[in-house]
Amino acid sequence: DSFNNIATSFVNYGNGGAVYIKNADFNLYGGTIIGGTAGGGEGGAVAMDVGNFTMSGGEIQGGKATNGGTVYVKHGVFTMSGGRISGGQAVYGGSVYIHVSDVTVTGGTIENGKASSSDGTTPRGGNIYLYNTSKNSIQMSGGTVIGGKAQNGNGGNLYADNAAILNLSGD
Repeated sequence: DSFNNIATSFVNYGNGGAVYIKNADFNLYGGTIIGGTAGGGEGGAVAMDVGNFTMSGGEIQGGKATNGGTVYVKHGVFTMSGGRISGGQAVYGGSVYIHVSDVTVTGGTIENGKASSSDGTTPRGGNIYLYNTSKNSIQMSGGTVIGGKAQNGNGGNLYADNAAILNLSGD
């Protein structure tokens, strides 16, 4: 399915503050998704559990969650060749949280995420948090990851926890 201009500012008591995808494919070519709060803890704007998430354009902004302030991907494939993911806030992965998934980034921007906590939990990955991806592939050959902040300095832009294969290349 394709989506164009989804905006929300409410609290979703499940996962995916604006969009939740389960056992499906999700393609974002354009438009804007503005996140809310994922009370279930995953994906302040977009949460995907099992499937393929392809982003070649558009923008996903903001959102709050425990895992993946803006985007959360679990047991799937995330491919980003364009577009922008920005401004989320979470304990783990202010912008993007990847859990047991394959990731390929060849373009686009992931920016201005914030990992923070008020309960003493150590926040990690201001922009990107990779968790338990030891059997998966993380390939980044293009795009930009910039402006992430992690409270107490635990991976402002990227934090890899139990990630075995992380390949960064490009200019």
